[in-house]
Amino acid sequence: MKRNKIQIEFGEPEVGWVLTRIRYNDFEIELDISDVPTDPMLQLCDALIGINKGIKKPDRVFWHLEPYCYYLQLEKIDFGYRVIILESKDYGSPAKITKEISGSFEE
Repeated sequence: MKRNKIQIEFGEPEVGWVLTRIRYNDFEIELDISDVPTDPMLQLCDALIGINKGIKKPDRVFWHLEPYCYYLQLEKIDFGYRVIILESKDYGSPAKITKEISGSFEE
């Protein structure tokens, strides 16, 4: 089975919100992410830079939908990478895994 690459699309930011679409094979999620209380784009850049520098598990990216939230966890594993998307009903609640994807850098 041929695996697709993860696709992430960002809309144009509007009053502190940015529409974000994530696709991988038959999985697709669309989120309207707030920049309060943290800047998710800065967090995403920091996580990607961390993975590139060899950090095996950089800080999670926090995607706040007020009050619902999602998290993006990037991990370096053996000879590849893992991307985990988690969700929670609010910031203080436990998060559950929505999607987990493992593959090479190219994937």
